[in-house]
Amino acid sequence: RTYGIYNGLTRLINGKIAWAIDNPMTFLLQGFAVHLWFITSLILALTILYGLIWLNKPNKIFYIAIPLYVFGLMAGTYAMTPVGITIEFNTRNGPFLSTLCIGMGWWLAQHDFKPTVQLALTVILTSFLLQVTEYLLLSNIYSLPIEFSQATPNQGKYLIGTAFFGAGVMLLALAVPQLGKKTPLPHWGKFTLGIYVAHLFVLNYAEKLTTNLPNIMQQLVTAILVYVITLAMVAILAK
Repeated sequence: RTYGIYNGLTRLINGKIAWAIDNPMTFLLQGFAVHLWFITSLILALTILYGLIWLNKPNKIFYIAIPLYVFGLMAGTYAMTPVGITIEFNTRNGPFLSTLCIGMGWWLAQHDFKPTVQLALTVILTSFLLQVTEYLLLSNIYSLPIEFSQATPNQGKYLIGTAFFGAGVMLLALAVPQLGKKTPLPHWGKFTLGIYVAHLFVLNYAEKLTTNLPNIMQQLVTAILVYVITLAMVAILAK
């Protein structure tokens, strides 16, 4: 039995290595699994920021982050527009869209900025409406699919308003630092990385359990099931 497990792991690892050799760009920007793109993007964005800190030029982060974000949009959601470009990889992966978010977070951490809840909510609501407007315009003029399930990996994941929405959430966290303190969420927060890495395995089974539910109900119940089950798994393994 031990030999069988070892043999299976060996085949899995060898298969992943062979895939990485055959798909070097995807591996560099995404990692070994499709859902790990977030971690890879985070690492690459932090590498850029720390490189600038090492050069004693951290304030130049936005000179890099903004062009990367614009490129990510042009080769992503806006690829079908006159300003768009076509490339062979997904700009959701890598540092193209993540560096701006990291830069904004770093800037806010370096400055004693105390936003009001009203300001934070205004930014969140305005940027949300901006994203909805963008998506509707792109859908009506350039036939961008309304449903994410019908879109290509590069379509619809990030918009101009997405960066501002992220900034609004950061402002809200600064405006209400005690938000959720008396709930279980801060305790569960330490399991976030484990949940993120493992949730895809649970998702495959959860979708089978909810397949007969109406679409909206299926999405809601599946999300709750995946989070609760994965949280329980990670919490047990963490003991």
